[in-house]
Amino acid sequence: MSNLFNIIFSISFNYKLNLVGDFYYSQMIIIFTAIFFFLKKKFFINSLFEKKLYFIGFLWLLNQLISDLVNQTSFNDLMRGNAKIIIILLSFYVFFRITNVNYIKIINLLITYIIVSILFDLINTVNFFDSWKFGFGTFITILLILVNTTFKKNINFNKSILFSIFLIGIYSIFLGTRYLFVFNTLFVILIIFTQYFKFRLSKLLMFLIIFLMPINYFYSQIIQSDLLQSRYSEKYTKQSSGLLGPLIGGRSEIIASTKAIYDSPILGHGSWSSNCEYTIFLHDKKISLNYTSKLNLDNCLIPSHSVIFGTWVQSGIFGFIFWIFILINIFITLNKIIFKDDLAHNKFKYLLIYLSIACIWDIIFSPLGGTRTIVLPLYIIILLNNSQKIKKNVLIK
Repeated sequence: MSNLFNIIFSISFNYKLNLVGDFYYSQMIIIFTAIFFFLKKKFFINSLFEKKLYFIGFLWLLNQLISDLVNQTSFNDLMRGNAKIIIILLSFYVFFRITNVNYIKIINLLITYIIVSILFDLINTVNFFDSWKFGFGTFITILLILVNTTFKKNINFNKSILFSIFLIGIYSIFLGTRYLFVFNTLFVILIIFTQYFKFRLSKLLMFLIIFLMPINYFYSQIIQSDLLQSRYSEKYTKQSSGLLGPLIGGRSEIIASTKAIYDSPILGHGSWSSNCEYTIFLHDKKISLNYTSKLNLDNCLIPSHSVIFGTWVQSGIFGFIFWIFILINIFITLNKIIFKDDLAHNKFKYLLIYLSIACIWDIIFSPLGGTRTIVLPLYIIILLNNSQKIKKNVLIK
């Protein structure tokens, strides 16, 4: 029965309705599943962390509603903005319930979701480059990590699989997917330094900083070579040409969202807030920093391209606090996984490390919308609710 649910749920990510905004069938399943769990008394909340999460989440939702009313947000945008928060909180609730029953079930759900997503990409893809960027490459990497988890008998990561993960990161640059290069390179460095050199936290941080220089040089050489397709080479060159380098060049929306937060740090600007002042500000600031920019006032949504900055802009201070709370717990868990004995021998240690990197990146550098309202909570719950020491050798039964 659980396998059938996993398949139907995973397929539902690929279909949506237009109700005020995009409403995915997977979000509908989350709502009905949450209601089912809530009506079962044995599924009541008993974790202190979970109670804190819902308390802050409720304040985030309340902050959003007040912000929308004060900013006179349109009814459609108000509904979309508040529904998104509710879906996120319900997703946390559902995935918590699944892991509390049996942690292996949430791993099975992840595997099914990844396999179904890959199959849909292979069948329906029109542009392989876009498919790779929006999940295909990440899914392949996670599957390789799970293959290592399933068939590797000792605690050390298989060197061939580790090298393959690094090659996927390199290959991603040529497909215009820089974030996967960052994910996989950072993952490989973490595994090498902690597994083979037994670095502790202070030494690891020092070497990570040192390694940023050759990695950045290697990245720059690829961009300047003739190996990339012209559209990617031109894009990278434009984003790297400014005074603050490719990080701000690629995520320049942070500049506009920072000003928007400064202007209304407590209340926020409301759901799907639009204000051409911030679009113009971003354009002028990019020009002053020697980045290429074209002013487009057709859509004046306040730029953010970040879960944590976007929620602060739209929802106010409690949207920011909610995701800071999540980030702090991710860093605490990552530290335990790598350096503490209580999770050092967890069967899914390497999966948790990779999901930590992915979640931290998404919260800081990726927009919150669409199926990410479910996938991000799924990753976070797998990561944060993993206190069980899994000893089983078979993932799917």
